[in-house]
Amino acid sequence: MKLNGVQVMNLKTQGKIGIREYTALIILTVSPKLADSMPVRLYQEIGNAAWMGSLIAGICAMILFYIISKIVLSYEDKNLLDVIEILCGKFFGWMIIFILWLNLSIHTIVELGINTDLVSTMYYRNTPIFIICFATLIIVMYASIKGIQPLGGAAWILLVLTQVVFLTSLILTIGHGETSFIYPLFGNGEWNAIKVGVKNTSIYFDFLYFLIFTTIVRSKKAFIRGTWIGFIIIVFEILLAILAYLILFDYKAITHLSFPYHEVIRYISLGFLTNVETLFFPFFIIITFIRFSVYLYLNLILIGRLFKIDKPRYLAPPLATIYGFICLIPMNAPFVFSQFKTQQVTFLTIFFFLLTVILWIRFKSKGEKLNV
Repeated sequence: MKLNGVQVMNLKTQGKIGIREYTALIILTVSPKLADSMPVRLYQEIGNAAWMGSLIAGICAMILFYIISKIVLSYEDKNLLDVIEILCGKFFGWMIIFILWLNLSIHTIVELGINTDLVSTMYYRNTPIFIICFATLIIVMYASIKGIQPLGGAAWILLVLTQVVFLTSLILTIGHGETSFIYPLFGNGEWNAIKVGVKNTSIYFDFLYFLIFTTIVRSKKAFIRGTWIGFIIIVFEILLAILAYLILFDYKAITHLSFPYHEVIRYISLGFLTNVETLFFPFFIIITFIRFSVYLYLNLILIGRLFKIDKPRYLAPPLATIYGFICLIPMNAPFVFSQFKTQQVTFLTIFFFLLTVILWIRFKSKGEKLNV
């Protein structure tokens, strides 16, 4: 809109992000899963069919997300939390939102603990763990307080470069490996691969939380396009990463690795540059900051909704501090967090399916019609 020759931003789009920033946030928030312990868990369960399991999990998650997104986007200017309260009532809606917050809090603590152990073990062995943890949290607190627009802008600026780095490392990995390791495609059997894939649908559970951003993205069309572009890219990247680890190490060796991606970048070389991790590690750290900033930002939104807090961003420092201290409590952190994450995956998959069914039944019982 123009007023006296001056471009004026539409008030409805102020404080919102566009499709580029939103898509970049999705990719940089979820793609680090390919570098954590998730691939190892899949290989432990279904051997060399782990990459097929990740694909099956992605397809299941897409179906569930499609149904829930259709429901949420049928309401104008409403996000997931609004729709849950509309369809399930104040009390049960509050309980579901509380479960969402509790799960995201636990997920943030577990991932922070795993990430801290990773950086300490692989790169900064002489640095105390609590320094690594709280150095990360200080940056994350600042970013989450600044809001979604600066986060989205930073994600968009870094997206292309970080993705080129990730894909380059994975392509180099495939070039150093043995492609025959991928056979048989379904490992111990088709049924087992399908069962494990469905059970691990919650690998992509983060996309449920992105439905909180429906009122933050500038248009419904931008939200739909950005989400599906991000979803397809992430499923492809995770599949490619798990396949690359298999081709390089074979599945039996992978089950003994804690962080296969970081082992990969120590194994490969790039022409004259043999110490490749010095090139890739800075990008991993930057993505980590963005990822945990988004997690903390979502946690603040959920707390604000649960306890009717108008400006929840001021809770970022105490909340992040609590998360930091909790993640440092376990003595044998890698083992504890890995076991807990394995149990959480099953619970979240069940919750993902149940929430989809409940919202769909409630939506139909109220006589609502899909508007997208």
